[in-house]
Amino acid sequence: MGRDGSLGTARPEDSFGSLRRPLDRPDRRSTWPFHARPVPKHRIINCMFCGDTAVESSEEDVFPVWLAKKLAYVAQQHHPDSQPSYINYTFDNLATFQNDIESGLTGSGAAGKQLTGAKPTAYKLPDVCVTCNGGWMSRLEDAAKLLMVGLIGGKQKTLDPFDQFILSTWMVKTCLTYDAARGPRLIPEHFGSRKFFGLGYPLPGAHVAVGHDPELEPEGVLLHSRQLLDGDPSLAAALDVNAVKLAFQFDHLILQAIINLGEDLLEHPEHGCRLPLDSPYWEQVWPPRGRLWWPADAALVVHGPTSTAGKAEKPGPDSAT
Repeated sequence: MGRDGSLGTARPEDSFGSLRRPLDRPDRRSTWPFHARPVPKHRIINCMFCGDTAVESSEEDVFPVWLAKKLAYVAQQHHPDSQPSYINYTFDNLATFQNDIESGLTGSGAAGKQLTGAKPTAYKLPDVCVTCNGGWMSRLEDAAKLLMVGLIGGKQKTLDPFDQFILSTWMVKTCLTYDAARGPRLIPEHFGSRKFFGLGYPLPGAHVAVGHDPELEPEGVLLHSRQLLDGDPSLAAALDVNAVKLAFQFDHLILQAIINLGEDLLEHPEHGCRLPLDSPYWEQVWPPRGRLWWPADAALVVHGPTSTAGKAEKPGPDSAT
């Protein structure tokens, strides 16, 4: 407020929250630069999802804070006498990733290892704007968290088709950001992240499966894998079909996805690659095939039978903790 009781003129430093106001020299207002702008806190990018240009990057993590904290908490409970110290394991292909899971020796087949500290935060979100990260992505994380926390701990629950939609949408979003963060990008932006943003649901021809690892003792594990696949040669020659296969493991919970890259998949979804399912330890959640009781009772048995479908008729507890 000026000496005459007026509100005065807005000044550039007001946008910074500055408390410096030279009230004793109001004549200097005319010398202040009226074109001053705040210096961006983050780098300027073109958003890989919404396509906005020259916007600030969110610069957060591919694997969200809630998930990193959950795994770090489990790790601390598993090792109460020491501070958790995460190592980022990188696998060259999905087969090596699967062998690592089956062996029970976490990271034994990894091609690369990187110490990341007390939380599993190896990968930063690539070109994702603040608006996307704080908007639809934040809402998706809130919904996915309610489903995933219990599954990470191996707790059984009913997965309705809408739950499977949320889980699959989260998985495809994470696959797209992980693929871009890993580099080189295998899923083109125009077909992957931009189309996903426009649709609001998993990409055409995408397949997502949920898995359960009954042998692993929960200790805050996060494993990840990415592999470029070739589709059926006869189809690929005509439709340029290939796919990227990705997998993540968060303690007991394993998620796999195939992102088919053929441009004709909206009209011919049957032409894409699909996930091989080894029930009862795996079940398809996208496209959804009905209500699931997951993990199935048979999936909780170490080295159990592999011929049953892994579905139950009765509903179960619907707890996220």
